Amino acid sequence: MNTALVIRAEKRELFQKIISDLKYALKDLTTEELLQIFKDASLQSFKTTIKTKRQTLKNAGSFIKNTYVRYKKNGIIESVQSDAERFENFLTSLPGKAKSVYDNFLKLKREEQIEIVAVTIITVAIFFAAGGGLDMEGGIPDTDIALMGIEHHRSFLTHSIFIGLGVEFVGRFSLLTLQRIKNRMPADRHQIWNTVYNYIDKHQEKAIAAMWLGVGTHLLKDSGMLGHGVTPYKDLPISMPMEAHQGLFAANGIASGIFGVKNKKIP
Repeated sequence: MNTALVIRAEKRELFQKIISDLKYALKDLTTEELLQIFKDASLQSFKTTIKTKRQTLKNAGSFIKNTYVRYKKNGIIESVQSDAERFENFLTSLPGKAKSVYDNFLKLKREEQIEIVAVTIITVAIFFAAGGGLDMEGGIPDTDIALMGIEHHRSFLTHSIFIGLGVEFVGRFSLLTLQRIKNRMPADRHQIWNTVYNYIDKHQEKAIAAMWLGVGTHLLKDSGMLGHGVTPYKDLPISMPMEAHQGLFAANGIASGIFGVKNKKIP
């Protein structure tokens, strides 16, 4: 019992220090300076988000077109089953690929191995947090339950690429804002800030990619491609057969996956 109390006290102390550092960094900013930081961060975040997605969609344009033609020609059910088989084949090939990655990892220097392990843990944590854990239940898409109630679960706004675009914008905005106030932090700021800024400088695109892949995996599960049932969207303006709902979930899941795999920094 005492150990649990100590852990909680340490966490409370950590949060208090982080908040204190943020307050210190912001306290001398005028309203005009603060608004300018928010304006610059918002504008840059919006531009970067749109640029990365525009380039990805441009590169994936032929894939999306071919997928549409194939779905129309072969039918949604047959096409979804075919995509599921390809996905299973990909999973089957992973052990061999993992062995190759592991062999290359052993050849690295100790410092490089530690860096890779730390980044991998953070990235995997973001993936599962965004997707909803090992069972892909919850996560970012299912925030519609908390925001609008269970009766609105499977909202198109949260179960499509729109939720990913919104989260990416907020994430980029938050990171840019933190970078702008970095030099205003106190001299005795908590060491966690060094870790945060180091991750921002080197790996923020990995974090965004992991978020997209988590959302995409969640939506693919909701589509039934991974062997589960399908619950239709709740707020579409038109009535559609269940196969169309399934195809829409799958299309958004695939698009989110593309955004994750193809995500890269654009100046």
